[in-house]
Amino acid sequence: MQPHIRLNTSLTRARYALLPGDPGRVDRIARFLDNAEVIGQNREFRAARGWYQGVEIVVLSTGIGGPSTAIAIEELRQIGVNTLIRIGSCGALQDSLALGDVIIAHGAVADDGASKTYAPASYPACADPYLTATLIQQAKQMNISAVCGLVRSHDSFYTDREAELDAEWSARGVLGADMETAALMVVGRYVDSVQRRC
Repeated sequence: MQPHIRLNTSLTRARYALLPGDPGRVDRIARFLDNAEVIGQNREFRAARGWYQGVEIVVLSTGIGGPSTAIAIEELRQIGVNTLIRIGSCGALQDSLALGDVIIAHGAVADDGASKTYAPASYPACADPYLTATLIQQAKQMNISAVCGLVRSHDSFYTDREAELDAEWSARGVLGADMETAALMVVGRYVDSVQRRC
């Protein structure tokens, strides 16, 4: 039994996980799955499992920010999950984006602390290219308008310089700002590289 997410392989054998931040979104997402059931709740980590087109999926909330996201990634990997997709919200940094627009992040500016505990600041926070291409292709097939690009992950919405930083990254073409994507990408790659070395 994993100590924080409170899951193990007797509760789920899923290889795929959807990761919203908000525990309140887990049940809403699970409604799209067949035979969905809640399988765990501990702190910010609420979990459900179900099947989509015959494939088992686990939905696990991560809470807000990189540290709890890193915990979720590490513990999901321990029970065999190998594909992680963060689904949630972010602040738009481009005027062309409207509320509800879909962003598929292929990389992140790692302005957070969690990703820096796994790798140096110069380490690229990038998504798996195959998974990114698959998400883009599926969005097109489903007639979902999506934009692919960079987001910026950071640790606080309430710093004195946040508006200035948002403007700076917007001018560099960054699409949105959140608190989890860089950690997901860096920690996910780190855990993969550790597993490949074992």
